[in-house]
Amino acid sequence: MGWFEALKDFVNVRLKFGNSSFFTLNINSHNTTTENKAELDKKTLIIYPKNLSASDKKALEKILKEAENEEELLFDEEKSLILKNAVAYEDSGEDDLILKFYKGEIPPLDYKALEQSLFLRSEFKAKRQIAGFKLEISNKYGARGNNIANLCSANYFEELIKVHNEYGLEVFKKTYELLVGQGIYALFIHYAMKAVDIEKEIKRNIQACKDYDIPGFRVHGIGKENIKKIKTAIKSLKSSGTPGFLDKITINEAIITVEIIM
Repeated sequence: MGWFEALKDFVNVRLKFGNSSFFTLNINSHNTTTENKAELDKKTLIIYPKNLSASDKKALEKILKEAENEEELLFDEEKSLILKNAVAYEDSGEDDLILKFYKGEIPPLDYKALEQSLFLRSEFKAKRQIAGFKLEISNKYGARGNNIANLCSANYFEELIKVHNEYGLEVFKKTYELLVGQGIYALFIHYAMKAVDIEKEIKRNIQACKDYDIPGFRVHGIGKENIKKIKTAIKSLKSSGTPGFLDKITINEAIITVEIIM
């Protein structure tokens, strides 16, 4: 079986163009809607790697390699790299223990967001571009997905396992929902926020901690501009006499973490 026949079997989509016809293969790493692994749009075959299993990704990589070797298929180098990175990540088993713990413990859509967020974290650690992945998770899974991606980047899901082990299932579920559903335990700063916006969000979280009898939360930011804005916001809160908190600032290279203690 040639690579084209293997591709048709793989995508399980009726391809309306012949083997000798020109067509476009689009590996869409930023899919936000469909759950399908492939779709056909006129003469463009769209494949969604985020919807593929580990075995599917390996099979697709093999098919694309055969087509490339035969010089019959040209595809974007970046998309090829994303696919290879995803396969390598699956093979590494880097986060298997985390995924095994959360399987069945959290809602199914949260679990899918967690899977993708762990891959996102792996790409970030490797210093690869992740903006598109982050936006995809946020668009596809909403505010909960965005919170999961942020929390995952700061290793909160490892900490939640400790909460489960030390305090039991009931406390774990309550803490999980406050983190993922309401975003109370952690505040993540993005580049579009101004210092005054950060100050307002910190005040909001301080009040929420008082309402829910929570001992504190953390503020996270990445990059020089965010570090500067967070410091400015904290300084303003102190000078304005905002009651009821102490802060501990830790800066590790380009990452700032501020622990707000009630």
